[in-house]
Amino acid sequence: MKAKVIGIIDETPLVRTLKLKLSEKVTFKPGQFICFIFTEGEGSEKRVARRSYSISHWQKQPTDELTITLNTSPDGKYSKAIYNSKLGTTFECDGPHGIFVPKKSKNPILFIAAGTGITPLMTMMEALKDSGRQMCCIYSVKKQENLVFWKELNNLKEKNKLHCCFTLTQEASKEWVGQKGRITKQMIKNVLRPSAEVYICGMPDFVKLVTGYLAELNIPKDNIHTEHW
Repeated sequence: MKAKVIGIIDETPLVRTLKLKLSEKVTFKPGQFICFIFTEGEGSEKRVARRSYSISHWQKQPTDELTITLNTSPDGKYSKAIYNSKLGTTFECDGPHGIFVPKKSKNPILFIAAGTGITPLMTMMEALKDSGRQMCCIYSVKKQENLVFWKELNNLKEKNKLHCCFTLTQEASKEWVGQKGRITKQMIKNVLRPSAEVYICGMPDFVKLVTGYLAELNIPKDNIHTEHW
């Protein structure tokens, strides 16, 4: 399947969203990802590399348009090529793939993310915004300028579709009204609802830390769902 870049949005100084036009229509679940396929060499020297990126916005199904949201990666050969792509650039890809998707339930949902870990969770929030389920999001980044989907998250908040808790780990201006510091067990406890399904996404150490907090808060393992990269 081919994916052509038809739109580029700079979300933050280091993160951008690519809008892709696919060569065929697909059906995906919120939280799933697509794989970009890179082939080098020929014959016995042929090498294939795959890079996975979560779909970052919900679409009506089936669709031939998807978005991915990624950060710049100076040391990543293929991720750098995707990040620096121009309008009209075409990639080989396949998918969607993945089992990090919302369970069918009426239980409240707590989303916990750091950095670009918000990407698959954003798709879930958009897909479930009219489901009637209580949704809360704890989102941690270094600085306010690093908040991805700031506008979309606040839009859901203003429509009473989502309760948001933003926290900055490094710098905060005098005007900042959110929380400061890394996500803590108490921060989670303050918004955790009984029987909540929890979805966590971020770097491995972050996911491990938050999972540990949830265990200490006696959240059943079956109610904890994680994704990391």
